[in-house]
Amino acid sequence: MEARENSFSFVVNENEMRIPFFQRAYVWREEHWEQFFNDLKESFANKKEHFLGSVIIKRQQGQDNFSMVIDGQQRLTTFSILLKILYDELEVDERDDFRSLLFKKYTKNNEPKISHSKFDKEKYIKILQDINSIDLKDKDGIFGCYNYFKTRIKDFDKNDIFDFTKHIADSKLWVVVYLNANEDEQKIFDSINSTGEKLTATDIIKNALFDKAIKETSEEQATNWYEKYWEATFEGKENLGFWNTEIPTGRVKRVRSEIFLHAFAIIKGLFDPEKHSLEKLSSLYKDHIRTIDEKELENLLLY
Repeated sequence: MEARENSFSFVVNENEMRIPFFQRAYVWREEHWEQFFNDLKESFANKKEHFLGSVIIKRQQGQDNFSMVIDGQQRLTTFSILLKILYDELEVDERDDFRSLLFKKYTKNNEPKISHSKFDKEKYIKILQDINSIDLKDKDGIFGCYNYFKTRIKDFDKNDIFDFTKHIADSKLWVVVYLNANEDEQKIFDSINSTGEKLTATDIIKNALFDKAIKETSEEQATNWYEKYWEATFEGKENLGFWNTEIPTGRVKRVRSEIFLHAFAIIKGLFDPEKHSLEKLSSLYKDHIRTIDEKELENLLLY
């Protein structure tokens, strides 16, 4: 593992940065965007650098030259959307210095440097390539982020846009952690309590399942299983709202998917109500997932 303090220019060294298809959707809201923007604005006004957080990436070996984003996708997404808005505000001859921060090399259609997860890929591409198709009334998710920052950049005089863009692009705002090929990214992911929205047990279990599926089979097979079993059950348009609804369980609220996975774990003998607390649910699943092979993994998803 290697950690470096860096500016956003670290993305230039990566041909492509992929957010795994199974990572959760973009969940930051106005309270996060407001803090994020205010911190950058204050940093610019005081000509001081501000720490935005860490990003953990793992370069993949093989023919495809890309790096996997293990943690930090919410910050990366937010920053790149803000940067794209600023980029569009610049004069055409001022954009060249920033193009490589947003787009891959040698692409005629401005292919994004960051390849987003399954949930937000379509909307993210629209922001990078086709802003005319953005829902300007949307206040949530990817489009909500775009609309919020589009309003906030009015805080700046037009003449300051280039200097602000340069400041946030060049300042060492990030700590980038590079994982070696032999390091287990799932262990790193599990140990992180990300700033913003806390991961649910469902998020952690899903990551463990499909990280294991990729390692046991291939990304193509894991994607197939995800679409066939997990997405069809928990994340389809008809089901997502139901499973994400919070239900009071004692002194805390839990989403329905966590409650279901808790009951399933009891039935499967993974969870003993006499010995285990609900806080152990995801770790018990992870321990089980580590021990099973490809066939057992598919059977678990099939149930």
